[in-house]
Amino acid sequence: MNRLFYCLIAYLIFSFSSNGAESERNWSDGNGNDFSGTLLWFDGEHAFIKRKGKGEATVEINNLSAADRKYLIDFRLAKSSENIAHEFVLESIRYSSRDMSPIAARKRGIYFVDKDQEKGSLELIFKNRGKIPESAKGKRVVLKVGVADTKGAATKDTLLIKYGGRIIGKRRGLKRGGYRDITLASDFWGDDQSLELVFLINSHDGAGIMTEDSSHPPRLFVKTTTK
Repeated sequence: MNRLFYCLIAYLIFSFSSNGAESERNWSDGNGNDFSGTLLWFDGEHAFIKRKGKGEATVEINNLSAADRKYLIDFRLAKSSENIAHEFVLESIRYSSRDMSPIAARKRGIYFVDKDQEKGSLELIFKNRGKIPESAKGKRVVLKVGVADTKGAATKDTLLIKYGGRIIGKRRGLKRGGYRDITLASDFWGDDQSLELVFLINSHDGAGIMTEDSSHPPRLFVKTTTK
């Protein structure tokens, strides 16, 4: 009875340091002090680093070692190769289901979502790091999600993305396996530079969204192009 009650009402916020693209590494500041951390984002001037066991740090590129500066430059080049002007950091996930606890769903690697939110409700919380560049205004905003390659993981119906109580994106049909792009409304965050983006994903006939620990974690970014 207690276990059933837990599955019905509990939700868990999974917090983690990066979107899966970057690994923890050693950094050195200009004074020769070393620390371990994971790069969250680099805006061209400042590196936003999740330090191991010590919270988050914002470090100017000129205050880092030559090896660190090269790493940051390579990071920017990699984003440019993906035509990404700006990327938001996946901060946490909220998942609830009457059929499976959040821990079990994450262990399985799939968050099942449905229009009946008691069967599966998923919220993605992204946070901005650094200043959103002027070049990103009016450009294509993409929420990228992985769809599990398992029976029942795909949907033929419309997947809806809500933010602030309104629908800002939808996609008709999601094939099983791999990443799928969902185009969102441009500049939906307005002038807010320190925004917290909370997306509620609903699907009329159910969909299996891959978790943040998978090879296809959720991502949110602004493309350098309008298409």
